[in-house]
Amino acid sequence: MAEIRVIQGEMPAMLAAIVRDVALAAPGRIVAAAVQPAKLIATVAALHPDVVIGTEADIIGDEARLESLLCGGGRPARVIALSADGRAARLHHMAPHVRVIEDLSPEALLAAMRGTGPSDG
Repeated sequence: MAEIRVIQGEMPAMLAAIVRDVALAAPGRIVAAAVQPAKLIATVAALHPDVVIGTEADIIGDEARLESLLCGGGRPARVIALSADGRAARLHHMAPHVRVIEDLSPEALLAAMRGTGPSDG
C-alpha cells in the first residue's frame, strides 16, 4: 500500500507524538512537522501531502484557508482538525471528486482503489 504523506502543524508535544506514531504505523511519513499556522498553506503547496493534521484553532479559520489546505497541493488532501484537548477531530475532504481514467489498466484500477493516481505509486 502507498505511503501516506502527512504535514503536521504545531501542537502540544504529547499530541504530536501520538500523531507521529499513528502516521508511522500507517505506513506513513511526516513530511513536515511542527509547521507554524502562517506557513501551513505554503507548506501544503510545496509538499503535496495526502493529509494535513493540526489543531482546530490553526486549521479552521475561514473557508478560503480551509480550501487552500484541501487543494493547495494540486490534489485533494484530507484535513484533520484536532480539538484542543485531543479527544475529538473533524475530518475535512473535498467531495465529490471525479478523476477520469483514460487508459484503464489493472495498475490504474488498483491505483484508483487505493486512492492514488497511476503515477503516484
